[in-house]
Amino acid sequence: MPHGCTDPAKLRYHWHKKRWIAPIERWLFRRADRLIATCSEEVEWIKAFEPKVKRVEVVPLSPVSVGLVLCPMSPVGYDSAQTSMLKLLYVGRLHPLKGVNFLLEALPEECKLVVIGKDDGEGKKLRKIVQRLSLDVEFKGVVSESEKEAAYQWCDVLVLPTLSENFGLVVAEALERGKRVITTDGAPAWGDGNDYGGRLIYLKGYRGGTPEERVLLLKNAINKLKCHC
Repeated sequence: MPHGCTDPAKLRYHWHKKRWIAPIERWLFRRADRLIATCSEEVEWIKAFEPKVKRVEVVPLSPVSVGLVLCPMSPVGYDSAQTSMLKLLYVGRLHPLKGVNFLLEALPEECKLVVIGKDDGEGKKLRKIVQRLSLDVEFKGVVSESEKEAAYQWCDVLVLPTLSENFGLVVAEALERGKRVITTDGAPAWGDGNDYGGRLIYLKGYRGGTPEERVLLLKNAINKLKCHC
């Protein structure tokens, strides 16, 4: 299971490093009796990367329990007071392909964003954007499972502004907890037309758009939810 590693966007990123491992990956792909993809787009990525694969099968990873609202727990470390402010959450690596910079540029007033995840070299740049725009953003870094759960319970909306994600487990985690989610066609497994009772906003045209278009798509989606906060 390649886990999205054949996405052209990922292959282009630091290709000078990845070219050394690519021949080994292609050799492994040719020897495998079956490769597993999470969506039809990933099938295309795999076949473009190595046309001589024997078989590629889509095994959807959509959560079987979406719609299950977990019992609320005390959100330790988070302000649980009722407020009109829209509370946004991002969970994932701080990496250029994750699109957090576009999310920051799109963040409107009266919104608070909590960012959870490992810094993969993008943290300094993101903090500069926060400072420049005077945003209400808190970087938590890597946290425990209990604190991540608290963050899910605290937030109104999970945002995954990714440019390259074959699935996006955090989307499933948020939906399972009854949260609203904004994600993009950078996570094509979620573009099957199911909006999970109006809780999933899937931004088409984001991945191939200009930086300005990506920011506008995110801003419009956030403002739409903000009006219903």
